[in-house]
Amino acid sequence: MKTFLKITFCLSLLWSCSQKPTDEAISEQDTVSTSNQKEKVDSESVAKSETTDSNQKRVYKTTLNSKTVFYVQENGKWGLEYEDAGELLPIEFDKIFSPDATAKEYVEVEKGGKLGLFDYVRKIMIAPKYDLIYPADGTKYIAIGKIGTQFFGILSENETEKLSTEGSPTYANLEAETIFDLKESKVIPVFAVEKQEDEYRSNGVVFLPSFVSNLGLVSSSKLELVSFNGSDMGITKVSMEIVRAETITEKLKILFTSFYKEGIDVRSYTIEKTRATIIDESDKVVDSKQLSENYNSHQNELTFCGDNLLDYFMLTERLLEVQDVNNTQEDYPNYTAMTQFDYYKVADNGKLQKLETNRFYNCTKFASINSSHFSRCLYIYSREEGDMEEGNIWASDHLSIEDLDIMRNEIFADYGYKFKSEKWQKYFASKKWYSPKHDNVDSFLSDLEKENIKTILKLKERMEKAGEQQFTNKRLETLITQGG
Repeated sequence: MKTFLKITFCLSLLWSCSQKPTDEAISEQDTVSTSNQKEKVDSESVAKSETTDSNQKRVYKTTLNSKTVFYVQENGKWGLEYEDAGELLPIEFDKIFSPDATAKEYVEVEKGGKLGLFDYVRKIMIAPKYDLIYPADGTKYIAIGKIGTQFFGILSENETEKLSTEGSPTYANLEAETIFDLKESKVIPVFAVEKQEDEYRSNGVVFLPSFVSNLGLVSSSKLELVSFNGSDMGITKVSMEIVRAETITEKLKILFTSFYKEGIDVRSYTIEKTRATIIDESDKVVDSKQLSENYNSHQNELTFCGDNLLDYFMLTERLLEVQDVNNTQEDYPNYTAMTQFDYYKVADNGKLQKLETNRFYNCTKFASINSSHFSRCLYIYSREEGDMEEGNIWASDHLSIEDLDIMRNEIFADYGYKFKSEKWQKYFASKKWYSPKHDNVDSFLSDLEKENIKTILKLKERMEKAGEQQFTNKRLETLITQGG
């Protein structure tokens, strides 16, 4: 049984060069070219604002089965109607998703927290009763529905087949394959009826199918599509992937998911986000936390650091460790940026709690430290003019002896140890959290911290004997950022 779910959007789009890749644009207004689908909609009618009466408003417009269809909203409810106001779906649904996103010739609908499918060709409703609906590509089913922990192969409005959990499309079980591709799936976008301020600009929306939006990889269940005539700017790719799934308890699993976007806006850019999502046995999301957010693909720029700059591990059944390269100049001026670690605890109810500490080297409090906590990607910009001929940064592969001393003494400082050395008195006096109270803090140390102190001292001794450079490999490198 495979434990990967890969959700990939390969999007070709056009985007105004005046737009900036803001966080809002990342999550709620992902901008893609819809030139191929836009031909389905009369551009003149898209630009018109239309209202059926004082309470009903035509918000979106599309073409279904060669007929113009409006998404109509009234008092928070949605329906579908033809251009001549003939009803296709009554205005009673909480959500109406994009046509063909889940199944060809079907629109997914939501009512009272339950999901169904509407066949817009035959005008037949598969009643909303499912907690989730998954695509069933390559099978005899229209789609696969889930109620609680039971899967059903949907054959018609009245006929289903019970399916076993094994092999069914749970988030943990789905194969590592492209299951949602905006360009290839032929999902039909809907276009905003309201007139656009810019005559060269047209708006469209794709409502993500429920099994995608349920994971919360973006902050909205819809992607706003924007195209600009005569421009080659825009997003070239958006992908969502469940990289790994692990079992926490019999009823809880953790999914590690990634969101990736790249595009061109004056210059090329990329955005990468990683999340940890806890789901229960019915694939319901219990909690979700963003673990990292990186711009302009710093992993591609830091080639001198090797692969796997971002990684995450369940150290124990309940303890998650995340490593990523972040800017540290403000908190730790020894380096411009370096590999850092974050820790999360999974509570009994499935909630993810980030563990906090005063220490910069937080691994000494939460983890049994090993070589991975010492071998890191570290660099600092060179200030020497002559260095520019060979590189613009000093890069290292390992913490220095000075770093080890700080790592070890932070443990004592965290418990209020009064340092005898003027060097460490001065160093920790600059930390707002430091409060010298005790001449001896041994009684406060956990067994884990005591072992970590021994590990640090042993490594320091080895480095002093072999020479620090043998470990750090400190050297000049060239860091070229995208667009630089």
